[in-house]
Amino acid sequence: MLKLYSAHNDLRLVAREAIFEQIRVLNYQNKPSRWDSIFLCEDKTIAERFRIEGQRGFDILYKVEILDKKAAYHRGDWNMNFTQADSVASMFQRAQEYWAATNVNNPEIVTQSAVRIIGRC
Repeated sequence: MLKLYSAHNDLRLVAREAIFEQIRVLNYQNKPSRWDSIFLCEDKTIAERFRIEGQRGFDILYKVEILDKKAAYHRGDWNMNFTQADSVASMFQRAQEYWAATNVNNPEIVTQSAVRIIGRC
């Protein structure tokens, strides 16, 4: 999904993902690349909160099943976004915290597995 973005869409998003990928490659090679993954919420309550806080009112929520239980997987915090006030150093620190996943308050599942749609929420 992230491969569809370009600097013309949102330069901050592209920069964030490049930093996240650099930290993953350097320190967390066993984690899935966000460039090649699907992003899921653990349950409907978290998905609804993501939709509201992310101002994504048009998103449609689906219940899905992960098909490959052995595929690369990460449980991180979707609220590890950068702000315009962040320094480059703080961006790298946030990316490190995301992959370390020691304090996950807003969980997202990142997996390279295909999923099966079970139904709408």
